[in-house]
Amino acid sequence: MIYQSITHKTSFLLKEKGSKFIGVAFPCNSIDAFKSVLADIQIEFPKATHYCYAYRFFGPPVSFRVNDDGEPSNSAGIPIFGQIQSYELFDIGVVVVRYYGGTKLGVGGLVQAYKGAAKLVLENSIICHQEPTNVFKISGDFLSITQLLSFLKKQEIKIISQNLAQEAEISIELTDSKTPIILPNLKEFKIEVNPA
Repeated sequence: MIYQSITHKTSFLLKEKGSKFIGVAFPCNSIDAFKSVLADIQIEFPKATHYCYAYRFFGPPVSFRVNDDGEPSNSAGIPIFGQIQSYELFDIGVVVVRYYGGTKLGVGGLVQAYKGAAKLVLENSIICHQEPTNVFKISGDFLSITQLLSFLKKQEIKIISQNLAQEAEISIELTDSKTPIILPNLKEFKIEVNPA
């Protein structure tokens, strides 16, 4: 199954009654990856009053989370998530950074501002198509793995990690569509293949 995500991190500024809302959208497919980028955003905008967000991962299973970061309940995270849904995106995080400008916007005003910042950053992001992947750990002797690496390179298979010691080990990533084609071909090499 093909799904949509974005290619790289993008940001966009929205001003509303003196407050600044900076929407930041970025590709990510795990909570750890999301938290890492969120920490970078908090360092980049250290004096902001709120870092509200939503994310959605393709999985399996599909998972998502929203956070209002101290704003009134459901005034920030849900509107941000609504934009992720309307663009039908997965493996994405959207953080809206707020600098308070001195004028209270009210819950309705906050909803519109957070929704607007998320919408603008997604409108300005490059959307791409993704396919779910499977990771396999392959082990064997050095010679077998070296021959395998040549085969994988010709097939344009992504190698995540490799340890080319006496007992060599590599990890590869295969798309759902390539898995049934590539796995049977690996039997000709003297290796052990296991799902990671």
